[in-house]
Amino acid sequence: MQSKFVSGEAGDLEALIDDTAGKHMAVLSHPHPSYGGSMHDGVLSTLSEAFNRLGVSTTRFNFRGVGRSQGQYSGTEEWQDVLSVASYCSRQMMAFKQHSSASHDNSSSDKSSSDNSNPDNSSSDGSIYLCGYSFGAGMTYQALGQLKSFYPELGAQVRGCLLIAPPLQMLPAPVTPPPCRTQVIVGERDHVVAAQDLTHYFGSENVTVVGHADHFFQGAQDNIYKSVEELISGS
Repeated sequence: MQSKFVSGEAGDLEALIDDTAGKHMAVLSHPHPSYGGSMHDGVLSTLSEAFNRLGVSTTRFNFRGVGRSQGQYSGTEEWQDVLSVASYCSRQMMAFKQHSSASHDNSSSDKSSSDNSNPDNSSSDGSIYLCGYSFGAGMTYQALGQLKSFYPELGAQVRGCLLIAPPLQMLPAPVTPPPCRTQVIVGERDHVVAAQDLTHYFGSENVTVVGHADHFFQGAQDNIYKSVEELISGS
């Protein structure tokens, strides 16, 4: 695990990177800072472990004003932090790709055959997954809606979005058409978010309701693992 600072719109953002040395990366956004939310949240730790098991590196970060991140809490503009971290991940993935190419390509013919072996250019450049929990899920979905306007170069790399218990009041108008596959997971016993409201908003085909889970998903970690597997396999 590496500790880093990532440049953001409101200042440097404190981040933790679990690097699997793979070419894919997931950005994980934490719950509300006013209620103790930070990148050390247990649900984010579960998400990170789930992605790592599948060979996907993860970057957890503290929103502006949290921990050692610079800036002040806004409550409305933290989506900018999500995109700043995603852009950083994209640059890191590109550097990894260039380093790998320099290490393994001994001739232009070798390079050509390597390119032809993978027809999915976006996949060969690496995939980015945007994920968030509670407040972080709301900001992640807002970031998804702003993706093409602020970071159009990331459009081909962002291949999936996983939202865990996003508060309905934080969600903008539905992003249509969605730039990537978007999945939602919520507990049936969630006292913060009504599962039926999210089902109506996103469509039942995109929402998984976990019968025994509350807002904190204690004892429901396996459902998070399963959602991550489905996100990657379907993107």
